[in-house]
Amino acid sequence: MMARLLTLLCVLVVMAVAAGPVRADYTPPGALSDGTAYANGLLLKSPPQPKPQVIADLLKQARAARDRKDMAGAIQAYEKTITQGGGSPSVWLELSAAWMAATPPNKDRALQSAVMAGQFNPKDEERVAILWRIATLMDEAFGKPDEAVKALKAIRELAPKLEAATLDTQAPKLEERFVAMRRKAGLAMTGVTVNAEGSSPRVCFQFSDRLSGKQGVRFDDYVRVEPPTKTALEARENSLCLRGVTHGSGYTVTLRQGLPGEDGVNLKADETQRVRVPDRPSMAAFRGSAYILPRKGADGIPVVSVNTDRLDVSVYRIADRALVSNKYEGNIFNELTSYSADRLAQENGELVWSGSLEVKGERNRDTTAAIPFRQAVGDDPKAGLYVVTARPHDVEESDRWDALATQWVLLSDIGLTSFRGADGLTVFARSFGTAKPLPGVDVALVARNNTELARVKTDEFGRARFAPGLLKTGGNAPEMAMAYLGTDFAMQDLTGAAFDLSDRGVGGRPAPGPMDAFVYADRGVYRQGETVNLSILLRDDKTEAVDNFPLTVKVLRPSGTEYYSGALKGQEAGGFFLPLTLTRTAPLGGWEVQVYSDPKGEPIGRGSFQVEDFVPIKLALDVTASAPILVPGQPFEVTAQGRFLYGPPAAGLEGTAEVALKTDPMPYPAFKDYRFGRVQDNPTERLDPLEFPTTDEQGVSHIAVTLPEVPDTSKPLRADIRVTLSEPGGRPVHKSVSVPVRPKTHALGLRPRFSDGRIGEGAEAAFDLVAVAPDGSAVAKPGIRWELVEERVSFVWFRRDGRYSYNATVRDIPLASGSVDVGADKPALVALGKRDFGRYRLEVTDKAAGVASSYRFYSGWASGDETADIPDKLEVSTDKQSYKPGDTARIRVAPPFAGELLVTVATDRIFDVRTISVPAEGATVEIPVDAAWGPGAYVTATAYRPPVKGRERQPVRAMGVAWVGVDPSVRSLNVTLDAPQVMRPRSRLEVGVKVAAADGGKIEDTYVTLAAVDEGILRLTDFASPQPEKHYFGKRRLGLDIRDDYGRLIDPLDGPYGAMRQGGDSSGAGLPVVPFTVVSLFHGPVKVGADGTARIGFDVPDFNGELRLMAVAYSRGRVGSAAGPVTVRDPLVADAILPRFLAPGDDSRVTLSLHNVEAAAGTYEVAVTAQDAVAVEGGNLSVPLAKGERKTLIVPLKGIAAGIGHVAVAVKGPENLALNHEYGITVRPARAVETQFVTRQIAPGESIRFDGADLATYLPGTTSWSASFTTAPPFDVGGILRALDRYPYGCLEQTVSRALPLLVVRDVELALGKDRKPDDGLEARVQQAISRTLDKQRFDGAFGLWGAQDEADGWLTAYAAEFLVRAKQKGEAVPDKPLTDALNWLRQRAIASASEPADLAVRAYALHTLALAGVSLPGPARYLHDTALKKLPTPLAKGQLGAALARMGDQERAASAFDSAVGHLAREEWHVDYGSTVRDAAALVALMTEVNMAGNRLPALIDRLPASATAANRTNTQEKAWSVLAADALLRGAPAKVEVTLGGTRRDGSRVDLTPTLAQLKAGIPVANSGKAAVWQAVSLSGVPVAPQPAAREGLRIKRNFFTRKGEVLNLDTIKQNDVFVVVLEGEANTKLFHQGMVTHALPAGWEIENAKLGGGTPEEMTWLGELTYTRTTEARDDRYVAAVDLTEDQQSFKLAFIVRAITPGTYELPGATVEDMYKPRFFARQTTGRITVHPAE
Repeated sequence: MMARLLTLLCVLVVMAVAAGPVRADYTPPGALSDGTAYANGLLLKSPPQPKPQVIADLLKQARAARDRKDMAGAIQAYEKTITQGGGSPSVWLELSAAWMAATPPNKDRALQSAVMAGQFNPKDEERVAILWRIATLMDEAFGKPDEAVKALKAIRELAPKLEAATLDTQAPKLEERFVAMRRKAGLAMTGVTVNAEGSSPRVCFQFSDRLSGKQGVRFDDYVRVEPPTKTALEARENSLCLRGVTHGSGYTVTLRQGLPGEDGVNLKADETQRVRVPDRPSMAAFRGSAYILPRKGADGIPVVSVNTDRLDVSVYRIADRALVSNKYEGNIFNELTSYSADRLAQENGELVWSGSLEVKGERNRDTTAAIPFRQAVGDDPKAGLYVVTARPHDVEESDRWDALATQWVLLSDIGLTSFRGADGLTVFARSFGTAKPLPGVDVALVARNNTELARVKTDEFGRARFAPGLLKTGGNAPEMAMAYLGTDFAMQDLTGAAFDLSDRGVGGRPAPGPMDAFVYADRGVYRQGETVNLSILLRDDKTEAVDNFPLTVKVLRPSGTEYYSGALKGQEAGGFFLPLTLTRTAPLGGWEVQVYSDPKGEPIGRGSFQVEDFVPIKLALDVTASAPILVPGQPFEVTAQGRFLYGPPAAGLEGTAEVALKTDPMPYPAFKDYRFGRVQDNPTERLDPLEFPTTDEQGVSHIAVTLPEVPDTSKPLRADIRVTLSEPGGRPVHKSVSVPVRPKTHALGLRPRFSDGRIGEGAEAAFDLVAVAPDGSAVAKPGIRWELVEERVSFVWFRRDGRYSYNATVRDIPLASGSVDVGADKPALVALGKRDFGRYRLEVTDKAAGVASSYRFYSGWASGDETADIPDKLEVSTDKQSYKPGDTARIRVAPPFAGELLVTVATDRIFDVRTISVPAEGATVEIPVDAAWGPGAYVTATAYRPPVKGRERQPVRAMGVAWVGVDPSVRSLNVTLDAPQVMRPRSRLEVGVKVAAADGGKIEDTYVTLAAVDEGILRLTDFASPQPEKHYFGKRRLGLDIRDDYGRLIDPLDGPYGAMRQGGDSSGAGLPVVPFTVVSLFHGPVKVGADGTARIGFDVPDFNGELRLMAVAYSRGRVGSAAGPVTVRDPLVADAILPRFLAPGDDSRVTLSLHNVEAAAGTYEVAVTAQDAVAVEGGNLSVPLAKGERKTLIVPLKGIAAGIGHVAVAVKGPENLALNHEYGITVRPARAVETQFVTRQIAPGESIRFDGADLATYLPGTTSWSASFTTAPPFDVGGILRALDRYPYGCLEQTVSRALPLLVVRDVELALGKDRKPDDGLEARVQQAISRTLDKQRFDGAFGLWGAQDEADGWLTAYAAEFLVRAKQKGEAVPDKPLTDALNWLRQRAIASASEPADLAVRAYALHTLALAGVSLPGPARYLHDTALKKLPTPLAKGQLGAALARMGDQERAASAFDSAVGHLAREEWHVDYGSTVRDAAALVALMTEVNMAGNRLPALIDRLPASATAANRTNTQEKAWSVLAADALLRGAPAKVEVTLGGTRRDGSRVDLTPTLAQLKAGIPVANSGKAAVWQAVSLSGVPVAPQPAAREGLRIKRNFFTRKGEVLNLDTIKQNDVFVVVLEGEANTKLFHQGMVTHALPAGWEIENAKLGGGTPEEMTWLGELTYTRTTEARDDRYVAAVDLTEDQQSFKLAFIVRAITPGTYELPGATVEDMYKPRFFARQTTGRITVHPAE
């Protein structure tokens, strides 16, 4: 015992030395070693085993001595307690207190005791007490308040994990003490760094706390430098940096008392430091990543050196045809090392020249010299790519792997520009020296595998064209274009980034290919079980209809798996139509439609829709802001305007408004590629309420927006103003508007000139910098400071709770700085030079304006794919908005210089090319407009300039783009709708659709589709009416990739040349009925008549609201659309609003809105009645209504029984007005179903009687009763099937387990009950299960537990495939492809090697499923049996292998496997196969019986299947499913048949089932055993108990809390209609087992979950919630919240949250939250039910 303790303490010491402080913990340096030594001394006398009674007596003595102030006796007794093994954290803390209370106090022992208290796994609240004790000791006893600050800081890090009351008890007034202690400790200087790199050295002082960031603080007043030096100071976080010092100098720096930190912390005394700034190290560098050196003109390659007089220079060459292979080996365009340079010379290239270059300059200053390149390589160099390396001559080479200064060089006069599109690759060659096109250039297209694909000579435009068929993939993919003209050579990498021309007006949807499909649906959101009306128009690239061409349509579930895939035959004029019916269990979420011309190609059209539990809204709400930007402190208003969808203004309604202040990820659309704000800023999002005035007579509310305190952040902000208007029944209508918040006069934006935030090691980092005004326009800002910082990250590892973790700390090392002037015309360049491997941050600051931004990037391990150099802008404009084919477009080109102009006309291909000389004042180019362009084309103009003597020597180019639109009228149809503005419900709507050619021409055969959909549904998703003309004739994105290498030109020097010397050296079903009508009417294509009109009619149901008519018209050459509203209303609108559902016993209300829109004034008689599962009180009312008046009536509504209730509203009034409306509502219990299973034997001749008396304890409408009679041991088949049918969850295992038994059940009523819809039979249920199973199939054929996005689950894939195979063998419709994909996946697992238990189980199951499907793999099966039978982890795995072998004809090995399975039936529960002993025994019965090998093995299996173990309330879904299959197998093999008389009718068979109606049961049913043998009788009864179940738990816990949206505790007794609040569910497992937990919270009927997908909020917005648990699946349904969580040994707790709105006033049953292990149902926790009242809104 003692040895183990000593070992533990030694480990603790080692950990403390190695790891340092623990996360959210603190130990004073050295204290753990001292404490361990003290503890070792006490533990030397420890007994072999602790004696609890001795420990308790000693502890009692210690506390008694302490209480009588005998500290010496107390200390002695406490130490003995620890010696006896009672050293808990609390005992060590009490000992610490005793040491300080002793006379004299012993502060060392007190600290050692406190430190040891933290070493024995204390709870979080104990950690707080320990840290509080250490802080007190360090401050009061040791006089070290700086150490006390560290302990208090550790408490603050723990605080979020603790209850507020606990924290207040253990650490009272923590924040006050923390600030006070920091002030007491003061600022302490913790380090000094000198950065001598770069031309501007600096000295930085680090402090223990943050420096003051207040405006007006002058740190110069607190710093004195000797000798006196003109310096500049910069404070940032914990650092104060001094600039202006010089290399090679020493300084004495005094930091003066009072130097200010944050929160009143300051430096307590002067601090003087002597620092010396060393000389800069000798170095050499090339600047930039350019590599092309023009053949004509200056050839000096600039090289920068510091503190050296001589450079060693080498020049290497890679031959042209070796470039591709070297590129893929990473040998080009990267920095060379001595090693790679030698390898290049020996293997991949050649050494051309080696020698030295004399460079002389001032000490510590950058010296730039020119390497005369031609002198090294000759006047006529060979074709290829050259590379120059340089390093100081007088510095010893430290490492052959250190990077050398490297400059790649391509000496050429050939400038290449390439265009890649649908017409192939076009390469233009142009002279760098003259800017003129170069004809006669040989251009070779070289593939990735170094094959020359083709060689073309350029024409008079300098153009070489390569056919699209050459642009292949794989090894034959084009890699480089290589150009040859005499001895000149050039190359271009065709895989680099193309130009991003979005800042020049290139936009729109991507250019389509040869075929283009427009996909549209009749609305944006559907409920489960509805029909999606999909329409498709197919056009070619000239927007002409494509006839007689079959399309393949795929509809993908939210998981990405196929729900539907099939070929569609086109109808007239390229129209296609698909009515797609969703299943009742279709997954919730976003679905996608993909249309293919070639199923193996890319989609040519896409569409989307959502599936949700929605309720149509009744109001239209529009929200507008008073200004485009919001400036804090200035008045700002939002106007909300509402109207009832049936017409009148939404007057007199209440609402809410709130403003969420958050960071804006894209604050300036014109600068979308720029980063604004400091990357290290993370302002907390704020959510504040706004006052919502009641809407006036026009339905308008003016909402004053007052921002909360704007956070002090550099990040751009936006205000999301969310408005909710409440319908008369309480349901919300949401609308929001986002407005940029601009507290500063401008913002600074950074854009890297590289991709993915990463550069290659040694590569140069460069950024574009802009200043942007609040309105989004660029402005000039001189003197912007920039600073480059290296972020050095260090990790401190520690061990806590038996596991290793780490803390990461980041230290900023300033490297370089400077200033730059930012212009309004173009971005400023910030070049940072080459950087070694590491993490960096660029900071830019305008201190005067309080504006800053930063960008974090990494150097090293980059892909090398930098962002393409962006050409200078060239202004291109057109003389008209659009043109008709045959017109001439006049294109004005205004270049920034005189030069040569290349003009192209292009879409996804080039139509025209022009080359002209253009003067500085510009030119006009005339382009004939061609119909072949489709909706239009881009004119690109690129101006090139030859070298100009003077300041700017290198050639430049500028590019501009203009869209030339083709007038769509020649392709468009004008569509008008002839429909009534207002109509009555329950009548025929006749719509005339008038179609005419937009340009007045004749129209050919034209067709129309028409939808009429409730606007209240369309507004849920902001559904846009389909507009094919916008799709086909709108502006398109330029479909060309354009590249050139002008941005790679080296800026050569004419001199001074150095003297050169040469020498040698990388989802479940929803409610059955909801109380509203979904109005969505659709009519497929109707041919337009000769008069240009089509007439279409709809039968409009009982509905008051607005229908949106949406017509799409199309012919072979034209398309068009129209949309318009039709108001549907009665003269008096009587709208009854009910809750979505009720529970039995709920007291709710019918809210009846009576709106006299246009009926006569007078008194109206209203009758509200109810029947079946609901009842109303006081439903007969007389209501006087003036014309235009609206009144709201409240009629009490009560749920009286489970089932479907019906509410009817009848209104009679003046002028014989009579209205009748009917509504259905589901009444469902909120509590769980209980199941009883009672068995007994009936002797021959014995009679009994069933009368249903045992149903009295259950709620009416919830009960199910069945009886079965067998000679075999009884199984609760009826109860099991009903329990499976009720199971509300939808993971793959549960889906299959619900359906697998239905394949063997013959009695439909036994399986599904009598109360089901006519179409709800076994076949329908199985088909639903097949569909849901396929919902969860991954791309590779495997299946995931909750969906196709989950990782592949091998065992479940075999289980799902077994179900699909069995279903197909039973004649069910199972698609071939998904099943084949699954079997192929299993085949790979069956033949793969396996050694782990999980892999072996999957392999055995795969062999069984494959054999069941007729796929025989005898070799792998025999091998698995012979080598691993004993290693198979479960009896079922052995049985599955046996079944596979039996099907393959190997009876001997099959018997061996079955014997091994039966001989070792006992097993542990295992989450991998969801199994148990009961499950395995039941499954083995079924499998052995199937292959006729049960025999004498059955008794052992049946012994494991007693009725108590297989009852519905004791089993998980696996055990339930296989118990039914086992029961079926045993019945088929039963030796005798049952003979019974049921109610006077004689029945016989292997099994007789009795499933009476409730009335039959209550009337009494006599039963007699008519046979000669005893009969087993089994009665299965289930229902919801009248008395609620008490709270209970076993192994799991769950608790529930309610909060306001601000995180305040909510008083449930005060909830009112329209209150929005948060439900937080927390729980844990204390079993140390793996649990697949299902958390469920059924809703009270007056509450509804806010659906974020339909405008509601999300818990993630509420930072006070902290971190929420990842869920495997989450569903927010009409009546419940469901989430699946995994509880593991590492993650034993969970925290979930969802937002709820109180909708309907009333008193409701409040269900308790539950959590259960889906596969170990004995582990569960449930809360009891209660009652909740929703009060009416005030």
